[in-house]
Amino acid sequence: MAQVHTRIWNKMTEVREDERWIRNFLAGDVAAFDALYHKYYNAVYRICYGVLLHSEDAQDATQEVFTIVHKNLNSYGFESSFYTWLYRVAFNRAIHVKRAFRHRRREESMPEGFDKASSDNLETNLGNEEVFAELLQTLTDEDRSILTLHYWEQQSIREISIALNCSETAAKTRLFRAREKLKKVMNSNQNLSGELI
Repeated sequence: MAQVHTRIWNKMTEVREDERWIRNFLAGDVAAFDALYHKYYNAVYRICYGVLLHSEDAQDATQEVFTIVHKNLNSYGFESSFYTWLYRVAFNRAIHVKRAFRHRRREESMPEGFDKASSDNLETNLGNEEVFAELLQTLTDEDRSILTLHYWEQQSIREISIALNCSETAAKTRLFRAREKLKKVMNSNQNLSGELI
């Protein structure tokens, strides 16, 4: 129970800190945007990589996301967490980039030493990041997105529902279906074993 309270307190503190940085940036403090950039760069990169499955394209898309955010931060309405708003911008931009490069179906494993939030449950069952990247390629953008949010970004069902603009029940259903699809792919790959949590 104490862990739940700690997580809620940390989340509230994080939201307040983000809102303070946003208000400071809107008031002319350029360093406040730098703080948001450094805090969320890896998260935005993971979202873009989850859609694009190519490191250089994901890096380019990440830079584009922060350019868009820099220009449009005044449109952030403080109705949801900044991360939720940022996630939508990042996901939409990654989809846009993917459509623009649809003819270039390049594949690449996750970069070595890639800094990510703890995804031990999923990664333990999937093996290394190269295998995980190959498996992700078989899924739709939406399935990759929800798995990334849940396992890498450690977002709750509620936070996922807000980010995907759907009900919590729909988010649970989508996550369940994405897991089932991933299990099916894993089972068809004879080099993998274990059960997805």
